[in-house]
Amino acid sequence: MTVDLAEGSSIADLLSLLSDRFNNSVFKTQKPLVMINNENAVLQYIIKDGDVIYLLPILGCG
Repeated sequence: MTVDLAEGSSIADLLSLLSDRFNNSVFKTQKPLVMINNENAVLQYIIKDGDVIYLLPILGCG
């Protein structure tokens, strides 16, 4: 999926956009593990043009 974001947008901004676009609050309530270009990233990371972002859900075991 390709998403257009304003310059200076962070991972947190992306999660908010996805939550609104898909009418699903899971991205706001359950923060996924985020990887950018195959490296762990934090929600404050500022996205750059060409970044490949992976959102991996946290799975519970029991």
